[in-house]
Amino acid sequence: MSVYRRSADHHLMRDINRALILNHLRQDAPQSRAELAERTGLTRSTVSSLVDELIAANLVHETGIAPSRGGRRGTLLALNPAGGCAIGVAITSDQIVVLLTDFVAHPRWQRQMALLDADAGQVIGQVEALIDEALAYNAAHEAAPLLGIGLATPGLVRVRDGTLRTATNLRWRDIPFQARWEARFGVPVRVGNEASIAALGEHYFGAGAGFSDFLYLELSARAIGAGIFVEGRLYQGVDGYAGEVGHMVVDPAGPACSCGRCGCWEAVLRQVCDLAPLRDALAAGMPSSLGDPTRLTRAMVLSAAEAGDALARGYVERLLNVLVIGIANLVNVFNPQRVVLGGSLGMLLAPFLPALQSALAAQITLPAESAPDVVLAQIASNPSALGAVALVLDEIMSEPLPGAIRQSWP
Repeated sequence: MSVYRRSADHHLMRDINRALILNHLRQDAPQSRAELAERTGLTRSTVSSLVDELIAANLVHETGIAPSRGGRRGTLLALNPAGGCAIGVAITSDQIVVLLTDFVAHPRWQRQMALLDADAGQVIGQVEALIDEALAYNAAHEAAPLLGIGLATPGLVRVRDGTLRTATNLRWRDIPFQARWEARFGVPVRVGNEASIAALGEHYFGAGAGFSDFLYLELSARAIGAGIFVEGRLYQGVDGYAGEVGHMVVDPAGPACSCGRCGCWEAVLRQVCDLAPLRDALAAGMPSSLGDPTRLTRAMVLSAAEAGDALARGYVERLLNVLVIGIANLVNVFNPQRVVLGGSLGMLLAPFLPALQSALAAQITLPAESAPDVVLAQIASNPSALGAVALVLDEIMSEPLPGAIRQSWP
């Protein structure tokens, strides 16, 4: 083995150990150097050396003195909020959100605007103008170094170069966000599908924290997306396209889907979520507490179902049946510890989680003790924007891949 290779391995191990310390402080702070050594399994001298590097880089700071453990009291450490800032961008089918946070993901500035025109050039110009506003705010206040920009967008994203290959709902194709923004803003840019990035946010800050294997489902009345965590990492597939679970065929004789096939899970869900049959039933005089059919909303139907309205309960039963079919398939494949439901539809399902959990247990082939719990997402407001911030932080706090190191060798 060459001297250079030994040196590379040494630097790789230091990078991994620095990431280990950063993640321990992210998950549980403050901690002393002695506590970090106990919890990471690293020697005290290694921890002290790495902590000194992280303090010099302004990513960690000392916050006080630890309680006595029978000897000399240690100094407490935590991530330094002033160590840098991150920008998270979320583009959805109906709005743009730009969020500026500090190094511990506390929001410092946020703007959102309705997406009224899907023209790619116009939307990208609006987003870049908002990023410029965020940078101006940062410069006028803390002036923390910008660590990176994360983008969550609908559609298929080729993760290795941050290119949006296609976003059907927006009619966008082949937009090189990463290359464009790295040239414009001069910082690392990471791009991902909105559901996968929302899952990363739940892993860092929400219902996925502490779970190494979980599924996040972003549910709306028109679409289903997923983020899949396997062994503590976001599973993205070969090119980053993993998570397109909405196009899993659940009924070959079902309705046509926007992808050109029939019976996709989201196409069947879209059919079941349609309120038109309920409106027709109300107009025909069907007994119900739902009232004026012209003012009917999905939230009203689910609320009436919870209160016992028979017409609304039938709607919810059909909805849960369709959801359970797809969720059971995913649970049988991935055997997760937890299923997290998010999105505009998912967040309405709180009263029906016990029924969904029971129906799911009856449909999966796993032993009963392996059935995952089903919970709601904890990030109710702009989850993809906060997830995009987590995408930036994850780049800093993750173990570097040997392949990435090799690519930098001469």
